[in-house]
Amino acid sequence: MIARCWLCLVILLPAPVLAAEFHVTRLNTQLRDGVYEMDAEIDFEFSDKALEALQNGVPLTLQVHIQLRREGAWVWEKDQLDVRLRYRIRYQSLPAVYQVVDLQSNTKQSFVTREAAL
Repeated sequence: MIARCWLCLVILLPAPVLAAEFHVTRLNTQLRDGVYEMDAEIDFEFSDKALEALQNGVPLTLQVHIQLRREGAWVWEKDQLDVRLRYRIRYQSLPAVYQVVDLQSNTKQSFVTREAAL
């Protein structure tokens, strides 16, 4: 079965700070043993104000909305998958690292550079 996956990205910040663009440059989905696997590359282009806020300790919360539909599905057909993944990115000045938290599992990763975290 061929499926199509749609990604919607939302940054949970006040609108004037938002002013950013996001581009899904690569997206592959695959059904393996009854589980959908998705591999995506997303370019996050944050506004200067959002990056300045992040640098000053303001956490940025991202929500990735994933909808998976079969190829050629009618608009009223139910999605095969509809999930929202939330992540928080925060700069910690004392250890000088960027921390990314998966808010579903509370898994944390630390990165030395902002580019690596994003």
